[in-house]
Amino acid sequence: MDASEVPKWSSRLVAQPSTELTGDRIALPPSCLEDILRLAGPNSTLPSPLTFELVNGSTRGKIYGSVREFTAMEGRVELSPATARSLGVVASGDALEQAAGNGDGEGSSVVAETSDASIETQHYVTVKLVQLPKATFAKLAPLEVDYLDISDMRSTLESHLRQNWATLTLGETISVSQMSPRSRQIKQYPFLVTELLPAPGCLIIDTDMEVDIAPLDQSIAEEAVKRKFALSVGDSNVREIGLEEGASMAEIRGRVSKGESQYYSVKAPAGLKHITVEVEPDGLGDADLFISTRIEQPSIKDHDYANVDIGVSAISFQLPADISEAPFIYIGVQGYAPTTEFTLRLSIPDQPPSPQTSRAKADEVSPGPDYAQCSNCHTYVPQRTIVMHEAFCKRNNAVCGWCGAVMKKEDLPNHWHCDQPGCKKVGHVSERDKHIERVHTPIACECGVSLPMSRLAEHRATMCPERLIVCRFCKLCVRAGNRSFTAKDLLLGTGITEHESECGARTIQCVKCKRPVQLKDVQTHAKMHEVEKRNQPIFRLCANQYCATSSDTSTVAHPMDPTSAAVLIITLLKQTFLGTASNPQYYFCVADAGVSKRRVDAETLKGMGFSVAWGVRALMECGDDVERAGAWLVSNAPTTEEG
Repeated sequence: MDASEVPKWSSRLVAQPSTELTGDRIALPPSCLEDILRLAGPNSTLPSPLTFELVNGSTRGKIYGSVREFTAMEGRVELSPATARSLGVVASGDALEQAAGNGDGEGSSVVAETSDASIETQHYVTVKLVQLPKATFAKLAPLEVDYLDISDMRSTLESHLRQNWATLTLGETISVSQMSPRSRQIKQYPFLVTELLPAPGCLIIDTDMEVDIAPLDQSIAEEAVKRKFALSVGDSNVREIGLEEGASMAEIRGRVSKGESQYYSVKAPAGLKHITVEVEPDGLGDADLFISTRIEQPSIKDHDYANVDIGVSAISFQLPADISEAPFIYIGVQGYAPTTEFTLRLSIPDQPPSPQTSRAKADEVSPGPDYAQCSNCHTYVPQRTIVMHEAFCKRNNAVCGWCGAVMKKEDLPNHWHCDQPGCKKVGHVSERDKHIERVHTPIACECGVSLPMSRLAEHRATMCPERLIVCRFCKLCVRAGNRSFTAKDLLLGTGITEHESECGARTIQCVKCKRPVQLKDVQTHAKMHEVEKRNQPIFRLCANQYCATSSDTSTVAHPMDPTSAAVLIITLLKQTFLGTASNPQYYFCVADAGVSKRRVDAETLKGMGFSVAWGVRALMECGDDVERAGAWLVSNAPTTEEG
């Protein structure tokens, strides 16, 4: 049986919804596969994927789907939530309701279990094996006004359909999901298939399909545009601070309650290298400062820079050398006191901030011979006043034995050092409790790891499987997942995540060798062609400077017969021994006008960085077309530096 034909097979099975399946996927019993293979015959080739027509015997609803596996219970057909809803299947209890709530995304495994006594109350579905044509056009109608929130409609549709759907049915509703960078939640966007060509049911795998997005109701389109415009004007949760080019300071007032946050964004002016951000609370208020160039709403969990000191919180930092890498600076101010009114200041210092040094050092260099060092505070004072200075200093001042800071004796009991390993925090004893709570108390991450603030922020930016990344293949914002530890991905050494490993498994055709190559293997495959190009055998050019052919005898178009070749050799040898020619050079080739022109063109191609020999080879491969030969050289020949 040909792959374009399928055996005539159908069966009547009990519908069983399951959230282990997504999109149009179904699961059938193993006996169904045995029957299909038996009907197809031993030498037949079945199409991939196997597609089926499903008809609900009660509602007469019809939809098409693709089989994921043959592992269902005998007499049952497992349906994805989307397929079950389209067929009008209602499961016992709340199983289908829970499945429908999960949408087409991944969820916990929930299967609507039914007992033998209640089979007669279940929906029977007729499953028929069919061969569907490939889709060429589909019109999708959004059912909600927020569909314009999808940042990249084409990439989102391609990624979602590729992962969850192999078929489309006219009149069915599909849900497209997108990750929100701010809430880290998946939002579902329902679309109705209102037009499908060339048939009411089509296959959408390995085909180019034109998709048109058109709302059913004009009011939906108008409301969607209004909503999109309102969001583009500005997000009420993030206030913009104007810092014009040439300005050195900006200031804004704000108010925040305990545990709540105010967010601000600053467009970095061209040429900005470093900036200082400061939050000054009023009165007894207290607020923490978080800054990021990556995250729109920085917090104690997600930030690049943080200051959680009591009182004024200031951060000075340097922006990337290329300002395009961080065009916006995002600021988060989180309240710590019950109510805090604050002033947020941005300033551009004339010079980069210098590291702070201790106020007194025992090894401080003397400013001159007329100065003496105080034995208490280690400060150099004029020699004539050293006695009076030391007497006053020892009576009123104390020196911290940890950091060498000099302070009044009454302030020493309130002077505090953090005793956590590696922490150099120094301050008033009143800051201790907040510092321990904010900086050193482990904070739980969504992935289950608990780490202190600074380590948690680094973990969520680089290692957390729940962090958001832009997939290098589908270009969508997705959860990173764990690092892929498959043998192939480890061998590639690219450090890709599980999502990128699955997404990068798609294939494209190599433009050079025409072989299918996985997206994640493209760079390795291209390097293989580069190695082949550098290591290929050298093209040996004829020594005759007027000739443009290979010195390999196998490439000679009209070889001489043995007798003529022998006569020519004897004649040339006689001329050599008789001395009739000085420094003689003899060639057994004849360069006609066409070959001579090829040699001239090869000399021209030498300016591209290739040898004359490879220029000749390129012209021979391209029928002496200089333009095509240049392109051939770039793709196939090593340069003079590589060769």
